[in-house]
Amino acid sequence: MIRETPDSKTAASTFDARDLNAYLLVVVGLASPDEENVAAYDEIAKKAQSQTPILIREIQSLSRKEQLVVLPAESTLDGAMEAFGGGIHRILVTNNAGDVVGVLNQLQLLEFFWNEAVNFPVIDRLYGSLLRDLQIGTQQIIAIKYAIHTALVN
Repeated sequence: MIRETPDSKTAASTFDARDLNAYLLVVVGLASPDEENVAAYDEIAKKAQSQTPILIREIQSLSRKEQLVVLPAESTLDGAMEAFGGGIHRILVTNNAGDVVGVLNQLQLLEFFWNEAVNFPVIDRLYGSLLRDLQIGTQQIIAIKYAIHTALVN
């Protein structure tokens, strides 16, 4: 979680593995920026190579950010599941004052249901169901053949 200032209790953004991966791809020269981002990518790569400190906000511009979802700790589980169902991967949980007191992600929710299955007999029965019978996921798949070309440098 990223805060605007060290004393701030509210979140301005998040920094995750996607941000780190985007940064690493820029540093090793494997990123393919849009024309409008070439200068920013080059600047970050130069800073990394010269071991100049790089601000997190500079790195965040490298990857697409998902909407920042904040729910009060008093929210119900269905609110969190609705956010996750809409494509969100993490939710910031706040107290009554709006201070972030926790983060909930999709994996934690799945682990909760898996570990607590004994308390949810309906869900426990679903574990043995065939995926096709549950009709979850997508059936329209687009496949793209991807080839990596390497060049030998002397």
